[in-house]
Amino acid sequence: MDIYSIVIIVGFAVSLLLGFLLGFGRTLKFVTGGIVGFVCSIIFCVMFGGIIANIDFVAELIDKGNAYFGSIAEILAKLNVATWIYYVVLFLVVQIVRIIIVKLIGRIFTPKDKDSKLYGVRNAVNRVLGMLLLGAAFVLTVYLVMAVMALLTDVESVGTVLKEMEESGNSFFYLMYSNNPIDLSVLFKSNG
Repeated sequence: MDIYSIVIIVGFAVSLLLGFLLGFGRTLKFVTGGIVGFVCSIIFCVMFGGIIANIDFVAELIDKGNAYFGSIAEILAKLNVATWIYYVVLFLVVQIVRIIIVKLIGRIFTPKDKDSKLYGVRNAVNRVLGMLLLGAAFVLTVYLVMAVMALLTDVESVGTVLKEMEESGNSFFYLMYSNNPIDLSVLFKSNG
């Protein structure tokens, strides 16, 4: 077995152990906090911003805003300033809602009263869910790294490493790589 496969297996085991020790509430705060939470909010705005902007009330406000900024200066009309403001406001709202939901879920799943009859069950559920969440986050991160590697197969060193793993036949890393459900080539490679 190659070193990359060992690193993935050990990393997965460590992520499961840490998730179990931290519990669901703290793991959720860790996984959705910081830059990861920021990126999640951006992805949400990109995925659902257009749908929300097509709601009659919101679309009307954006159109009025673009018309207002267009009356101030022609360049502002071409830049669609109200649309940019809409996405900034949407991002801020998503950030606030994400933080509130994460804190609420964190409080629900973090057991406080150790004298309660349900403490043991709640604590066990909390730890198992934390283990599953951090394990899933680790696997997703590995798949994302592999998807980026798939974009870099033109680089000689990356191509060589992948070829060696394919020929070895017992690489867990290559098995995951060849069955990666994430394909970034659709976004980053040209059709021509």
